[in-house]
Amino acid sequence: MSEKKVGKRLLTWVLVLVMTLSLLPLNVLAEESDGTGASTDTNVIYGHHDGNTWTPDTSLSDTIEKDDINVEGIDYVSKKAEYLADNKYQITLKVGMHETTDFTSPEVATVLVIDISNSMDKCLETGDWHPISHRNCKSRLDVAKDAAESFVNTYAGTVENSGRYLAIVLFNYNSHTHLRWTDVSTRAGKQTAINSIRNIDYGYEEDGGTNLEQGLALADSLLNTVPSENISDKNKNVIALTDGAPTRAGTDSNTSDGSADINTATANTATAVKTQANLYTVCFGAENEYTWKEYHDYGLWDSYWEYGPTVGEFLRSSIASGSKYAFNANNRSELNNAFSNISEEITTGLSSGTVC
Repeated sequence: MSEKKVGKRLLTWVLVLVMTLSLLPLNVLAEESDGTGASTDTNVIYGHHDGNTWTPDTSLSDTIEKDDINVEGIDYVSKKAEYLADNKYQITLKVGMHETTDFTSPEVATVLVIDISNSMDKCLETGDWHPISHRNCKSRLDVAKDAAESFVNTYAGTVENSGRYLAIVLFNYNSHTHLRWTDVSTRAGKQTAINSIRNIDYGYEEDGGTNLEQGLALADSLLNTVPSENISDKNKNVIALTDGAPTRAGTDSNTSDGSADINTATANTATAVKTQANLYTVCFGAENEYTWKEYHDYGLWDSYWEYGPTVGEFLRSSIASGSKYAFNANNRSELNNAFSNISEEITTGLSSGTVC
């Protein structure tokens, strides 16, 4: 609420107060009971003067109710006189303002960036490939889809048409938009998002690779086209889930086992995202894997391995907006908790509204 609007509203209330108080009885007199002219009773009698004659009026009251005031925003006005001494009264003025709640839930936009590389086809519990052959085993992607669906259910909130926008980006060797901006606070929008998540599938095996950099680049582009100009940067979010080290960056690079250059390119794109949004990361089952490692053989005594940071460390220190934005999950329960915590962090304060 701007300072100018507050000033106008305050002036309005003052003028209303002056107008309504003028409607109340102004003259009061202490009841005389001994005939001497001395006021010995503290009862207050409302009335008026006709010339020099005091005329009590029992129809007068110290309070005007809302129906008689007919002024929006005021429930009652009262002016009460309390006898203190001869010709002395204490006048108490009260105005009962009507309390109204203007519910203005801030709009929010979130991009889910989900890894669909070949390794997401592994059985979550055993690490075996192609768990479709293991009927009692769900893949990493299956569990990630379940967690994402739960996230949508809480992120959507309970206020219809409140502007809870969601988009989904998938990445493996490259990236693509799986769901464009959809308001999941609407019943239809929420169901559209859930159906979209259920339809996520792995990339082609020959298109393997983990191009987190391009996933983040596409999320950054989507953030520039949020469907409402009322969404501030603090209410823009990206949630990136991956189960391995970045092995590719850009649109023309070849897949590798990871490198320092790929890490740098991915971190640079993450920095761009963080200039306009909160960036959360979820490291799924890869916390202690190295992002890259190289063997250098310079002879019997000059051979050594060189390692990059672990995936968990890289996501926390180089990708996420801060340590509290980085989550590690190694099983279904931890993944659900990660998404639950992220949802709570994003939506806290969005449903409180503004009281005017």
